Amino acid sequence: MSDTREHVKALLLDIKHDTQRYDALRLLLQQQRDAMIGCNTDTIQQVNAALLPLYQQLAGSAQRRSDILQTLRLANDSQGMAQLLRYLPVSLAQQVESWWRTLENNARACQQLNERNGILLTMQQETLESLTGEPSRTFLYTR
Repeated sequence: MSDTREHVKALLLDIKHDTQRYDALRLLLQQQRDAMIGCNTDTIQQVNAALLPLYQQLAGSAQRRSDILQTLRLANDSQGMAQLLRYLPVSLAQQVESWWRTLENNARACQQLNERNGILLTMQQETLESLTGEPSRTFLYTR
């Protein structure tokens, strides 16, 4: 097989796997919110421990996609993906386009969930500060 074919195959597999990873991320972010609302620190710690490797996997595959698209002399964004789809057989292009749309939608949904969790955490921090009269420790999310 040619290098180009191997690159495209790796890129397509990353897209497929990332759609599944974003499904898992969405569930974890929802669990994180529920645990934050319930003040369940054990669950928060477990969820946070599961989030880190998932974020690392998603970042790694996004970087690989970007690198592969550049190697194929395509733009390393949605435009590049659209260009790549034009070179694929129609049935495969339709499947990959579906995966790509799902990936983009799931990424946006996860970003919104993450932002919502950050707002909740900030609100909890501010409430704690107002009740105790003392500034709490610096948290990951701040305004």
